[in-house]
Amino acid sequence: MVLWMVGYASQGNWFKIAQRGLINGTIQEGMWGQKILGGENWDGTPELWTDTIPPALKPGNYLIRHEIIALHITNKPQWNLQCAHLTVTGNGTQSPEKAYLAKVPEVYSMDREPEINIDVYAPGVAISTVYNIPGPPVWNGEKVKMDRLVNGFKGSKGQEDQIDLVP
Repeated sequence: MVLWMVGYASQGNWFKIAQRGLINGTIQEGMWGQKILGGENWDGTPELWTDTIPPALKPGNYLIRHEIIALHITNKPQWNLQCAHLTVTGNGTQSPEKAYLAKVPEVYSMDREPEINIDVYAPGVAISTVYNIPGPPVWNGEKVKMDRLVNGFKGSKGQEDQIDLVP
């Protein structure tokens, strides 16, 4: 599950404010974020996901997008999403840096393995205890130092940029 936001004047540059993926266990039989919302006897009935918009976010008009990426059909992900308009108020002064931005839906490329084009029933995948949610890291309003290569966040295979954000 991913919670994205985009400012009206941002030219379509979305940023994540929260995400929940594989919490524990294996990809095939583990505890995933959406099950936690519904409890142990979850029957698929919609539940509330409460999260906080980073207080540092500058005021303005935004879209917010909640999505669940269903991976239960081999190599055919399904996006279940809801969007809403909202106005952010407060004293925030920040916007996410480039390392936190992505174009949606371009961030989701079938060329990405194993995040999107995945067979959760394949023996090597089913027993894995790691699932990396696609896209950039979650922005919480704080400046952080990131020492890693970013590859393909905008669906462009083969491009690499060194990201080094310092306070």
